[in-house]
Parts: sequence; structure tokens; C-alpha cells
Amino acid sequence: MSGVSIDDMAIVLHRLRPFILGNERTFYPKICKLIKRRIKNDFIHQTINNHRDVFLGKKSLGIVVHLDNGEVVNREKQFQVWLNADHYHRGMNEKETIDQLRGNFPGDFVDSLFWMMIVQKINAIKGMSNNIQALRNSEEL
Repeated sequence: MSGVSIDDMAIVLHRLRPFILGNERTFYPKICKLIKRRIKNDFIHQTINNHRDVFLGKKSLGIVVHLDNGEVVNREKQFQVWLNADHYHRGMNEKETIDQLRGNFPGDFVDSLFWMMIVQKINAIKGMSNNIQALRNSEEL
């Protein structure tokens, strides 16, 4: 992708790794579940669920890309395959899958979709952080 250095991309992915990898204690959905268990408030649960859905790509800014077979490209499953193919583990099976996916679209389109998902994940993390800070400052806790 043009305009962003490989080093900058690596730094972002390294910093997000604890939130993105499912086996980490700090995996974002695990944090959401922990907070919901500790705070019994329907509004807060709804807010957390919204942030979690954004993080997991269930709400993709109105952009949903389908393959001819109906499979959705910009969803968490494909995102994890892309991460493992190109950035974290460099798995050969994943690499083949992503290369086939890239063959269906022009230029850097697929990578751009997944980087948009990364921005969404960052926004979800930031949103949750803001909510936690607001809760810490509130009189209700």
C-alpha cells in the first residue's frame, strides 16, 4: 500500500496484537465479557456490545464486499487469515487463500479493506477506553 511505510504498519500490528489474537488474555472480546460481568447496567452492556461488534467487523462502515459465491470478504475470519498470511505467522495455507482473494480484486483493494478493519478496531479500543475512563470518573461506581 502506498503512503504508509512497512515499518509503520508493523508497529501498528505489533501494538494491536494483544487485542487481536484470540489466545491472549487481553483479546478485545474477552475484555468486553469481563467488563460486562463486573458492571450490571443494560446501557453499558449495549455500548460494550456495539464496540465489540465494530471491533469484530460486524459493523463495517456500510461497506460489505462479497465474492461471487456470497462469502463476505471484510469479516473477522478473513481478517485473521490475512493477518496470519502476511503479518503474524506467514502461514503458507493462509498466503494461498489471501493471494486467491486478491486475484478477485484490483490492486491493493483487499489490503485496503483489512486496513480499514484495523482502523475500526483501533476506534473500538479507543471508544472502550473512553467509556472506562468515564465510568471511573462517575459517581455511580
